[in-house]
This record gives sequence, C-alpha cells and structure tokens, in this order.
Amino acid sequence: MGAFWVTAILVGVVTIHSSTYTLGNPVLIQRSNETETKMYFYNYFRTISMNQTNQCSYKNISEPIVTLHSYYKYSAKVAADYQPVLNFNQSIMREFRFEGLNDTQNMRTELTIEPNNLIVLYLINAGLERFELAWSDEEIDCRLTKLILHRNRLNTVPKGMDRLRALEILDMSYNKLELFDMAILSKAAWLKVLNLKNNRITTFVSSTSIHFNDLFVVDLSDNQLSILHLLNWNMPRLEFLNIGNNPNFSKLEQKRFNTLPLMQLCYISKVRYDYDVISHVNFVTKF
Repeated sequence: MGAFWVTAILVGVVTIHSSTYTLGNPVLIQRSNETETKMYFYNYFRTISMNQTNQCSYKNISEPIVTLHSYYKYSAKVAADYQPVLNFNQSIMREFRFEGLNDTQNMRTELTIEPNNLIVLYLINAGLERFELAWSDEEIDCRLTKLILHRNRLNTVPKGMDRLRALEILDMSYNKLELFDMAILSKAAWLKVLNLKNNRITTFVSSTSIHFNDLFVVDLSDNQLSILHLLNWNMPRLEFLNIGNNPNFSKLEQKRFNTLPLMQLCYISKVRYDYDVISHVNFVTKF
C-alpha cells in the first residue's frame, strides 16, 4: 500500500491571559494592574507518516515525502494549555521536535509514549516533570534513534528506557538526575552519544558489564560525581569524555583508561588525575 509523509513546522504562543503579542519578540506586552502577564513561546516540527506498519529503523525505510510548512499562533487563559501540544497523535508520527523558547519554570507537564513508529523525539525546555515509555510486557522498541530531553525537570531516568534497541543519541542534559545506571541502556547496542551534562548526578555506575561498540561521546560535566566506575565499561570506540566541573571528584586512576584504547580527549577541570602515566589521552583542564 502506498504511503506518504507530511512534514510540518509550527510556531506558537501560550499566554495566561489573552493579549496583544508579536512573534518576533518573546516578551510580554500587555499589563494588567501594572503587572506583566507571562507569555510562553514555543515551536515544534513534525513528520507524519500515514503508513501504520511498524518497521524497525535499521530497515532503511524509504517512503515518498510531502512537505508542508505552517505557522500557528496560540492564545490560552491558563498555562495548562501548554500540555495539549505535547499530546500529539503518536500513532502517525515519525518525528516530533518541540522546544520552549523562554522560561518554563512555571510549567508542569508530563508525557507517556506508547508503542509507536517514532524515529526522532525532541522535547527541549518543555517543562517535563515526568516522562515514561510505556511498553507492554517484554516489548522492545527498534525504531527510536534520537531521544532529546534537554532542559527539563526530570529527576529520575524515564521508565522504559531499557526497551530502546535502536537508540543512537540520548541527551538528558540540564535536568535534575541524581543517579544514572548505564545498565538501563544495555539493549541500545548502537548508542553513539550520551549527554548527561548539568544534572545532580552523584552516582554514575554500571551495575553489570556493558558493551557499547559505537559509543564515542560521553558528557558527564557539571554534576556532583565523586568517582567514575570504568572497569565495567567496554567502549572500544570512546574518544571524548567530559567530566569537568565535578567539584566532589577525588581522583582519576590511570588503570581505568587502559580499557578505553581510542580515548583521545578528556576534559577534567577541577579533577585530580595521574597525568604522567596515561600517554594515549590528551587531558584538557579548560575549555
């Protein structure tokens, strides 16, 4: 059966009170009793496929594409109307990219992802406090390749992450994570980039031996790490490791890096290390 894609880009505004506004400047204009009313600006991009067949990402799906670019304005009386934008039709979506364009500290959103055909999902500055991948039983997702949850308020690793087999890029930077166990990504054999920058992570562990043959970038900077357990890491292609600005870090031991033969660059500001015995690694103390 023939299938087609529809691609759309939408730009919107949510405001607590109806008011005059301009898309060119995300600053509130209307005043009520001399108090400025908060406005929320966002944009989102989506690719829709009418082909409902579940296909794995590695099968190199090729379908005719129809492109549509649209711009929308939204006005709402309550901040809760931000949430419906995230409640998109998951059954027909291949790609969804959402980004809040200004401060979302007063937003309280959540999202549950059901089994679907999503390949790319970006939820940036969306006010997320809960995000869940709700797979049933032992179901494995073999389609989602990019999951970007940058700049939200997630304090735990989303449930269901252990079902992502095709994941290549995971970005959970600028959240509130305190613990991250690499074992939860053990099925993501094609993982290439892991970005956990600027969280509150005190413990970054591998509860079991893990193998990521393609992983080449790991960013753990700006956290609260005191130690890095590398002995369970099997990452033969890891080239870039950023552990800078972890003020509680005590020491990096040379033997930990012997398991990372391709490591070339390691950012280590505010970290003590045995610099004279790790010949194959270039340590950088400042960006």
